[in-house]
Amino acid sequence: MNKFAAFFDIDNTLTAPHIGIPENVRNAINRARELGHQVFINTGRSLYHIPKDLLAGMTFDGIVCGLGGSVIYRGKTLRERVIDPSMVAEKAKYFAARKATVVLEGLTGIYAYGRQEGFNRAYPDITGDLTIEEASREIGVSKLSIMRPITEEEVEALKPLEVFIHAAYSETHFPDCNKAEAMLFLAEYAGFDRSHCIAFGDSFNDEDMLRAAGHSVVVANGREEMKRIAEYVCPSSALGGVADGLAHFIPEMAEFKIPN
Repeated sequence: MNKFAAFFDIDNTLTAPHIGIPENVRNAINRARELGHQVFINTGRSLYHIPKDLLAGMTFDGIVCGLGGSVIYRGKTLRERVIDPSMVAEKAKYFAARKATVVLEGLTGIYAYGRQEGFNRAYPDITGDLTIEEASREIGVSKLSIMRPITEEEVEALKPLEVFIHAAYSETHFPDCNKAEAMLFLAEYAGFDRSHCIAFGDSFNDEDMLRAAGHSVVVANGREEMKRIAEYVCPSSALGGVADGLAHFIPEMAEFKIPN
């Protein structure tokens, strides 16, 4: 039996709105590990921004987070990239002046800066005597999320950081690492080549990972552009489509197939 390294995006791939991770997905991931495969999170979220209770009841061999900025394998940190605090301050002040909220996603915490109309603030503000630089050093900022789509001019202002623009927000990543590069780096470290990687995703920031993996799976609720490049389109995340995707490539997991 071929052994695979399976890499899962979190939001709208492993999880579904108002549901979290369906039980069949939790069972399928655990079963895959019992069969000798390895399973990994590959998310745009920073390490701190991954809810610990979300992954309860499952064991993952490793985590890629912050769009490739952090890489962990079986408890060992292989990579931990943070944005220079002075750069964080420069970018945050630029967008705050444009009435946008910037979320500083870190290794050990999260802060928000700037006032954006209509944005429901769920994170602590940088206020009082705390400076942006001090807040950045405190949490180790691995990515910035601007809570709206940004313009071409604003993309230029974020350089040397690169950016994914989504319908409701934009998120930065380091120019020399992303989900695909980190997936292949971690897979090689764990003893897998590209042909034995399975990538699961739904959105634009998964595209490089989907194209780089030997096999690609997109959930039915994913973007049409991503479904067109996928080797296999599984049922929606609300139905636990990831479980079906694993079964598609691992015959011993046939019980997790979801009937049409």
